[in-house]
Amino acid sequence: MLVFPPQEGAEMTIGFFFCIDLRSFLLRVLGLNDNTSEKNITHNSIFCYSNPMITLGIETSCDETALCLLETKGEYPALEYRVLSHIIHSQAEMHSKYGGVFPMMAKREHAKRLAPLLEQVIKESKIETGSFEASRADLENIKKICGEHDDDLYHSIIGSSLIKVRPAIDRIAVTAGPGLEPALWVGINFANALASLWKVPESGVNHMEGHIVASLLPKTETKYAFESLIECSFPAIAFLISGGHTEIIYIKEIGDYKVQGATRDDAIGEAFDKVARMLGLPYPGGPEISKLAEMKREEVKIQKTKVEGKEIRSGAIGRDRGSLMSATARVGEIFQQKNVRAPETLPSRSLDINQRITLPRPMINTDTLDMSFAGLKTAVLYELRKHEKIDEPLKKEMAREFEDAVTDVIIAKLERAFDAHEANTLIVGGGVLANKHILEACKAFALRRTITFLPPAVGLSGDNALMIAMASAINGKNQASEITAQGNLSL
Repeated sequence: MLVFPPQEGAEMTIGFFFCIDLRSFLLRVLGLNDNTSEKNITHNSIFCYSNPMITLGIETSCDETALCLLETKGEYPALEYRVLSHIIHSQAEMHSKYGGVFPMMAKREHAKRLAPLLEQVIKESKIETGSFEASRADLENIKKICGEHDDDLYHSIIGSSLIKVRPAIDRIAVTAGPGLEPALWVGINFANALASLWKVPESGVNHMEGHIVASLLPKTETKYAFESLIECSFPAIAFLISGGHTEIIYIKEIGDYKVQGATRDDAIGEAFDKVARMLGLPYPGGPEISKLAEMKREEVKIQKTKVEGKEIRSGAIGRDRGSLMSATARVGEIFQQKNVRAPETLPSRSLDINQRITLPRPMINTDTLDMSFAGLKTAVLYELRKHEKIDEPLKKEMAREFEDAVTDVIIAKLERAFDAHEANTLIVGGGVLANKHILEACKAFALRRTITFLPPAVGLSGDNALMIAMASAINGKNQASEITAQGNLSL
């Protein structure tokens, strides 16, 4: 074998192509198949000497249709990567009129979008492609894979260029669960069809592991330079909070997980959406509640500044200071229960001297790391029934108090988790991490505990295919058995 040093691209690429061509020649002489020579050549592979791998990631666990082409070289933890192309198509606007995700509607939208989105991703990535013509047997096999329930997917595939163009990919990674099973099956059938058509291996990926590895990615921009993953000091604890899942996971190392606690009913994201619906806010409700909560905090800051200024000018403790102290006492009472750290270790609050609402913090005192948010949602409902009109001031106050209640529970559970387990790193992931208040509270917690804090890179807190492709690349294993949709798949 000829080995060329990593010098300027032209010389090294010539050497690489020569090696690949020689390898292909020898394989043909020996009567063997060469399934990798063409696929390992990319349009911009200036690091060809390390034999990079290109993974196609597919994510359809809920209402985002996401695809990614990821190039990697080496093995974890020394693995390096570059994002050739990735895209996320959100169905949020479609589902907003119904106040939540309709699984069958999400399924149909995935089926219609996957093929054209993949054509776009291939074009943007500029990877090498080869022309071929799908045989009648190929088309019949695609029809069989899609089945009678995925007719939209079948027609989308055979009406695209995917049956005429074979991109230079080495592996297909698809979300197998957890998630909405009708939506998961579309992505899996799409991956099965492509793997059969293009003769490449595939792997099923746990969606929650995807959220964990997303925090190891320093950047997500599409570029031609390879990046190294963020070094993580293990063991670590991951807090994964999304629309459908809320879990605390002990991580001995990547691939070795043990769930320590989870919600017993509603996930945090689900609770946000349901409370938003009670307040008459559009779907998805999380960003809307966060916006109102932040507006309320700003109002309270201004109010507090005015009170303090008034006291300084008068030189006396007046009614407003008494009200402020009363509000502080009300908040403090929530946490004056056994086995809960002092209030100052929980997220700081800008106290409202006119606060009318105090919500419970469910299971904040229990010895378990499990959580419950259904009761908090019910408490919101009962509180709203006390008011004749749900006006803007009430919406702001309720949004702020609800967000504070959720955040307090999160931090209390993190305290327990790190008290119970020796861990060096806090990993957070999931769509709810788009909530600035919760993210900042987790960051402050990690700073106070002097542990490493690894949040997801910008754009990777929600569902995406980059994290799915990366999880597959890190594991480095292809599927040994048939991939099936598992709505309740655990780590």
